[in-house]
Amino acid sequence: MAKDFKHFSAELMRNSRQVAKYIAQDLPRHVAKIAVDHFKVNFNRQGFVNGGLQKWQEVKRRQAPKAKGVAGRRKILHGETQELRNSLQGTPGNKMVTISSDKVYAGVHNEGLQAGSKKSRFTMPKRQFMGQSRELDNEILKRLNSDITRIINK
Repeated sequence: MAKDFKHFSAELMRNSRQVAKYIAQDLPRHVAKIAVDHFKVNFNRQGFVNGGLQKWQEVKRRQAPKAKGVAGRRKILHGETQELRNSLQGTPGNKMVTISSDKVYAGVHNEGLQAGSKKSRFTMPKRQFMGQSRELDNEILKRLNSDITRIINK
């Protein structure tokens, strides 16, 4: 009986060290990738997913009667090069992750802020593509569960 308890205790200590290492080192990398991929999909869906899809406001270039060619069919916020979508990056840290974009206009689109020069100021409609999301949280929890189960069952 004492031998079984010692074996169980040693196994428990080994598992707890491996789980702690996973949470500190591996999980942030996985979360960064999951989050960036999730936010990039928002561009394809043309809306933000949080408790369901919240569609973005339509753009004027597609509503105008003269909207012809590629510009008239292009998805909202895709642009010609998809620079904004492709600028999303995840930076893993110690037990944390930062998701960001190096594009100065990212916040203007995501938050719906003022833009333009002093003479031609306008408020950009909010077209959120990054932020807190229940679906993203669920994806992360699913990955966390799967990975910790794998570590414990080794």
